[in-house]
Amino acid sequence: MEEIKMQKTEGSRKAPFKLTLYSLSTCGFCRRAKKFLEENGFPFDWLDVDTLDKETRTVLKDELKSRFSVKVGFPFLAIEHDSGKLQALVGFIERDWEDILL
Repeated sequence: MEEIKMQKTEGSRKAPFKLTLYSLSTCGFCRRAKKFLEENGFPFDWLDVDTLDKETRTVLKDELKSRFSVKVGFPFLAIEHDSGKLQALVGFIERDWEDILL
């Protein structure tokens, strides 16, 4: 299994949560999700899952499914609140992302 190296995008917004975006390099919805986070000033880590080898992809998807108790699809935004609460947004529906993040 290969080592997973997350990319980092800096942002000006202070938020009570940590954001990690799992996306696919060829996905238009994933690009829109990344652009939404950037335009709204959120710092976030991100990873194009399709650039990983098959074994690593499978392990990562299983971990996300187990940790967040949701079906994994892309984009997948993992939200770790400072309080310890875990939340995930699967797919990109801008209105839902606005309601939760803004």
